[in-house]
Amino acid sequence: MIRNYKALTPDQIASINAEVEKLAAVNPDIRNDIDSLPRYRAHYYMATGRYAEAIPLIKAHIADEKGLPNRRQLYDMLAEAARNTGDNGTLVEALSEYNKILAELNAISASHCRYGTMWTHSPRTNSPLSLRPARPRYTPPER
Repeated sequence: MIRNYKALTPDQIASINAEVEKLAAVNPDIRNDIDSLPRYRAHYYMATGRYAEAIPLIKAHIADEKGLPNRRQLYDMLAEAARNTGDNGTLVEALSEYNKILAELNAISASHCRYGTMWTHSPRTNSPLSLRPARPRYTPPER
């Protein structure tokens, strides 16, 4: 839920974080994930405007992320954090990578439209992109 921080109110963010911390207090696996994986804290810091603290976590998360749509979101977050902290080097890097990902996603989308296939993330193969045939277009019956 915290991943959608832009759509949440500050009260909702605080409530979600309180619930996550309660779970982490009673479940060592959850505590370990929060402490060792950058994903949750990166989103939480962005949600609470702690941009300088978010930047290294976002960068760490990008290094582990393979899916193009998720990487696009992370570079967008990184650009937002860099813009808010005045980190122009990171901002240029983030926007450059963001644009490369958009170009790649557009090229993939265009090729799939041309060949009648769609791209999706495949959890089964853990591949960021996999092809599947596009659904045939609906043609109403002739009267």
